[in-house]
Amino acid sequence: MIIFNHNLIFRNEPKLQDNILKNDLESIFIIEEQTFPLSDTFSLIGAWIPISGGKIRYHSTILFENADTRLSWALEIKDVVTLIWDAKERKILYIKDDKYTPIQLRYWIFHTFFPIVLELERTYRILHVGSVEIEGKPVLFSAFSFGGKSTMTDYFIQKGHTMLSDDSLGIEKR
Repeated sequence: MIIFNHNLIFRNEPKLQDNILKNDLESIFIIEEQTFPLSDTFSLIGAWIPISGGKIRYHSTILFENADTRLSWALEIKDVVTLIWDAKERKILYIKDDKYTPIQLRYWIFHTFFPIVLELERTYRILHVGSVEIEGKPVLFSAFSFGGKSTMTDYFIQKGHTMLSDDSLGIEKR
């Protein structure tokens, strides 16, 4: 599956794999782990915060604002899944929790986790926008969650314009 100009390959969830890969893009493997020593690996644990209908907290060795581009870290989505970014191996590990589903895994990786990875690596600036192409130029719709971004994007798609994103758009840093 191609997301933010990367091949994301779900090793343990074949239903999520669409077999569309581009050889010239970096491949990021998403691999299930039965256990992972979070507290032994990451000394810093954030407080639970509400986001997208769930609660999340991060695990790291340093504060994100002090991070370099090779930071390994984890995002724990309460009762659903824990996602771990292995910066050295450039892969995503995950540990299932009680309310885990493959759809939840895909949602949290696409909409929250992987965009943060790209931001921390200073590869992309991720914008929370809907966007279409009109007369060869990108047009972005910015709003808070449930503010109409996807509705505006859909409207312009129905008028024949090409969709660029309906939730997040990565702007490449050059």
